[in-house]
Amino acid sequence: MQIRGKSHPVQDLIQELREIFLSLGFDEVENPIFIPEEDVYKQYGKEAAVVLDRCYYLAVLPRPDIGIKKDHIAEIRKISPKIDVEKLKTIFREYKEGKLEADDLVERLVIEFNISRKDAIKVLDLFPEF
Repeated sequence: MQIRGKSHPVQDLIQELREIFLSLGFDEVENPIFIPEEDVYKQYGKEAAVVLDRCYYLAVLPRPDIGIKKDHIAEIRKISPKIDVEKLKTIFREYKEGKLEADDLVERLVIEFNISRKDAIKVLDLFPEF
């Protein structure tokens, strides 16, 4: 005598919904489980790294080493004189080391330098790495 194992309720629900949609005339389409990284970059362009960062990703996302050039410093000062370049370098280093997520950069700049979200975004826009 064979004993049947217990199915998971989520899988049961998925199967039930699948049957409902099929009975309503929907055609079933199967999406690939693994999508090449290049395809994500083709679809999302420079936003792809953020998309990949929010997915289950089988590799480490590249985190650029962001240098602050003299031109950047002048532009940063125009945006807001409150921004301490050394602190900004520290924040970028934390990002590079994976201690800070890309989604948290704007908020971190707002809090650290007491600037507006708009100004924080302007600062990050100076760096094409983002």
